[in-house]
Amino acid sequence: MTITVATMITLSRLLLAPFIFYYLVTVQSLQAIILFVIAGITDLLDGYVARRYNQQSRAGELLDPIADKALLLLSFIAMSFVVSDVIVKYGIYFLLFKEIIFLVVGSLLYYQHDFFIKPSKLSRLAGMLEMFFLLLLFLLSFNYFVWPLQFYRYLTYLVCLPSLLLLFRYVVYINHFFKSKL
Repeated sequence: MTITVATMITLSRLLLAPFIFYYLVTVQSLQAIILFVIAGITDLLDGYVARRYNQQSRAGELLDPIADKALLLLSFIAMSFVVSDVIVKYGIYFLLFKEIIFLVVGSLLYYQHDFFIKPSKLSRLAGMLEMFFLLLLFLLSFNYFVWPLQFYRYLTYLVCLPSLLLLFRYVVYINHFFKSKL
């Protein structure tokens, strides 16, 4: 397996995730925010580099969603301990649940059936919204600025909606896959 520059960028995001988690749970907010922004940039940069320099690879195709899931899962877990509002907290639990389902089911489908659900525009939108949501939660939780709680509640609904649609999409894809196997 050849490791490309794009894959190294993806791996850097995977390596940043535990540090972001550590800084969040130890309330070292500035470090967590800086690393999270860097990780978000790598999420945009790896795909650009892969397409621009023809570095698309199977390894990158598999590692990118794993790096995304690691970053999102660890950040959501950390924020579930920090956020106190019940609606926002349940939104975080829902997003955490969705990421775990995608990771577990996606891994099983890939390893048992060599079936991979490619990212869609909706999944990219949902991922970007989740990253933005987390960044705002970091800023709120560490008192960098304050917006009305109602704003965060509406933002929670907005971020959860595409994820709910993705869960339905996932079920449809899996259903079609198994029907085609019969």
